[in-house]
Amino acid sequence: MAIYVALRRLPLPEPGSTIVVLICDAGEKYLDTIYNDDWLNERHLLNAPAYGRIERMFDAYRASVQIASLACKPSATSLLASRNVAGQLRSESSGRG
Repeated sequence: MAIYVALRRLPLPEPGSTIVVLICDAGEKYLDTIYNDDWLNERHLLNAPAYGRIERMFDAYRASVQIASLACKPSATSLLASRNVAGQLRSESSGRG
């Protein structure tokens, strides 16, 4: 239940916020029941639209992490350019430029 509530509230905090969810046990006792999609389907407990929304949230999260990691990596061209500028500034300040 705690995970479900956390996922429902995931869109609410501001960017950069942290959500902490406390889970009481690892769930080994429930592997044959609530962690088993067949068991849930047999009892009409698996909500396909909710499952789809959760999958889309995780997909969006993974995509945002990938985009952020690409945006934070300097390109080889920008690294070379910054080194060239730094070299020019050093030579100008030493009187060689």
